[in-house]
Amino acid sequence: MEQDKTRQDKTRQDIVNLRAIAILTVVFGHSIIIYSDKWSLYTTNQSSVFLSRIKDVINVVQMPLFFSISGFCILYSLKKNQKFLKFIKGKFNRIIIPFFVVGLAWLYPLRMLAHYAPYKASPLIVIFKYIICGFDNGHLWFLPTLFIMLIITYLINLLIPFDCSRISFCIFCCLCACLAQGIPSSLPYLRQFGTNYIWFVLGLIVHLHFSEVKAMRISLKIIAAVLTLASLLAVFCGFDSRIFSCIASALCVLTGYALMSNKRNLILSRISRNSMGMYLFHSPLVYLAYCYLPNINPFLMLLINFLGFGTISYFVTGFIRRVNLGFIIGE
Repeated sequence: MEQDKTRQDKTRQDIVNLRAIAILTVVFGHSIIIYSDKWSLYTTNQSSVFLSRIKDVINVVQMPLFFSISGFCILYSLKKNQKFLKFIKGKFNRIIIPFFVVGLAWLYPLRMLAHYAPYKASPLIVIFKYIICGFDNGHLWFLPTLFIMLIITYLINLLIPFDCSRISFCIFCCLCACLAQGIPSSLPYLRQFGTNYIWFVLGLIVHLHFSEVKAMRISLKIIAAVLTLASLLAVFCGFDSRIFSCIASALCVLTGYALMSNKRNLILSRISRNSMGMYLFHSPLVYLAYCYLPNINPFLMLLINFLGFGTISYFVTGFIRRVNLGFIIGE
C-alpha cells in the first residue's frame, strides 16, 4: 500500500489528464477523417462540412500536443543519467517493438481486409517500403519519428546537460528544431522529425519552466484561453495558413499545460494508462468501416468508429496487459 501511495505521489496527474485528452482527440480525428476534404483514401457519397471542419481543428491540436507531452516526459529519463545503450534499449522496447508488432500483425492484415488499394502490391514491398520505411503506414509513422527525437535530444543533453545550463540546452534544442525544417521530403521519418520536433522541444521547455507556466495570473490564463478558442474558431471557419496554424497549435499546447487540472479523474486516468494501445489499435479498425460502410450517416459512422472501435481498442489494450504480452504496447 505504501509503495502504491508513493507511486501516486510521483504521478503528474495534470500530464495524465492531458495525455488522455490527447488520445481522445486523435481517436476522434481518425473516426471522421473520411469526411475531410484533405483525405481521399476511401470515398463516400455522404458529406459533412461540420465534421470536415472539426477534423481541420483536430489537425492543429493532436500531434503538437502528443509530441509536446513526449518532450515534457523525456526529462524524467534524462534525469536518470542512463548510459546511451541502456537509454536506446529502453526506448527501442517501448516504441520500436510495438511499431513492428502492430505494423505487421495488426495494421497490415486489417488494411488487407479493408481492401486498401496500395497494399495490393507485393507483400515484400508493402512490408518493407510502406510499413517499415514509412511511405504508407498510417498512424504508425509517429513511433519511429518519436524514437529519432528521443535519440537527438539525448545526444544534445550529452553536449549541453539541461541540469547544468537550461537556457543553453533550450536554445540548442530550438536551433536543431529550426535546422530540421530543411530535411528532404523523400525521407518520411526524417521529414516528420523536421516538421514536428519543434513541438517536442516546446514540451521540454514547458517542463523546465513549468512553475512559471502554472504561476501565470488568472487574467493571463483567461486571455490565453480566449486567444486559443478564437484561433481554433478561425481554423474551423476555414482560415488556412501554415503560420497561423503553427501559432494556433502553440497556443493550444501552452494553454493546455497552463489550465489542466492536477486532480485525479478516474476515467481520464484509465484512458491515459491505455493510451498507447488505443493509439496503436484504433486507426486500422476504422478502415473496416470506411471500406464496408462508407455511405452510412456520418454521425452513425462517428458512433461506430469513436465509441465502438475506441472501446474495442481500449479493451484489447487491457487484455494484452492481462495475458502478459505487454511488450506489444511497450510495457
